[in-house]
Amino acid sequence: MTAPLHIGIDARKIRDFGIGRYLEGLLTGLAGLHGPERYTLFLPEPDLRALPGGLPELLDPERFRLAQCRAPLYSVKELAAFRGAASRHQLDVLHFPHYVRSAAPGCRVVVTMHDPIHLLFPRSPLHRLYARIMMAWSIRSSAVLFTGSEAARAELTRCLRAPADRFTVIPHAVAPVFAPPSPESVTEFLAGRGLTRPFLLCVASHRPHKNLDGALRAFRAAGLADAELVIPARDHETRARLEPIAAGVSRVRILCPVTDTDLPLLYAGARLVLVPSRCEGFGLPALEAAACGGPVLASDIPPHREVLGDAAAFASVETARALADALARLWMDDRRRGELAALGPARAALFDWAETARATRDGYRRAAGR
Repeated sequence: MTAPLHIGIDARKIRDFGIGRYLEGLLTGLAGLHGPERYTLFLPEPDLRALPGGLPELLDPERFRLAQCRAPLYSVKELAAFRGAASRHQLDVLHFPHYVRSAAPGCRVVVTMHDPIHLLFPRSPLHRLYARIMMAWSIRSSAVLFTGSEAARAELTRCLRAPADRFTVIPHAVAPVFAPPSPESVTEFLAGRGLTRPFLLCVASHRPHKNLDGALRAFRAAGLADAELVIPARDHETRARLEPIAAGVSRVRILCPVTDTDLPLLYAGARLVLVPSRCEGFGLPALEAAACGGPVLASDIPPHREVLGDAAAFASVETARALADALARLWMDDRRRGELAALGPARAALFDWAETARATRDGYRRAAGR
């Protein structure tokens, strides 16, 4: 009789923004699937309390074990951190949720490659070189490669000159917390945080591809009378990274701290949600905003078009003037914003972490030859 498939998942980035969201959603979906598979999650601290959201209650200890891996991210040490992991933990497959994989784990490897952002917007030439080498190695050596959208597959194929059929597209989804809140809860939340006038919510980080500086220029050029631009920050460390970018622009507020339970209230309470990214692999923040009934103006890039469909308005971010004009038009168009707010939740409902998990499990089985 064949033993149940045992999958290891490198979950060290579980508290990260994009990849952390992906890991949390994937694990939530896997927890809800019936099947003989067993999982070992590798974390800096093997403690259920280290996991976000409802995962500590969802993960059955009989199926999900925790193991320690303290190797720093993007370090030489992590390249060998999983050497021999298969024999130590009886793994059949090891899943790395990012393009950086470890050497010689002793089993088949699965990698999720989200996008080529580290090639297109690197912190330095050395960073780009490292990303290119690691991505090429993952493409050559992995049994199965996942990515989140057809647009991401096309861009990865173009940037890395890899065959498109090396990538299996498995869309992401939004957590149940991202749903339209009650009007009463929105009103109470906004009053409690001092948001008393119409505001534009900008979902962007300090990273260049998120294009926060372009959004700030567009906001200044749009001339929105009495409007406030609100940028959510998860913690004070995030706020410290945002402040230098927003310095000198009037009527801008960095709202901190903002939790995942706060975000739906902000999305629903905003007159408009702006997602100005220059590059994305899937565009989860925009879909989360749409799921909560926030009218979304997103950058006109292929992943946003693919994921959001007709549930968002789109604008070029090539120039601040183009984005400002689109922003000003939609800010004044009550009917169009109402349409977008109504379409968003239905669009988001097309994406389901249970389906993502099921397709991912199929990939694990394929990698193991089951």
